[in-house]
Amino acid sequence: EVIRWWPTVLQLALLAPMALLLKSVRATWRGKWTALFVFALSGWVGQDYFSPQGFTYLLYLLFVALLLAWFRAPRVLWADRRPGEAEVLPSGRGARGVL
Repeated sequence: EVIRWWPTVLQLALLAPMALLLKSVRATWRGKWTALFVFALSGWVGQDYFSPQGFTYLLYLLFVALLLAWFRAPRVLWADRRPGEAEVLPSGRGARGVL
């Protein structure tokens, strides 16, 4: 009974780490949803049968999604610069002449 439903369960389980992975990508919301839709449609027959490979692929996607979510750049909401970044000083007349 489990073997019959395993491809569907695995395909649905793969959507969660893929959505987390797409959350850390710079793209519009339409691009992210399109990528998730294409990922869901590209699960061909025989790819996710009841085997260690299917479960390992789930663990791999989860690992990559967690790495990208953990090590992404901090979001700057209202500031012009990131924390710890030096302030940009206005250029003088001599510096503008060089440029």
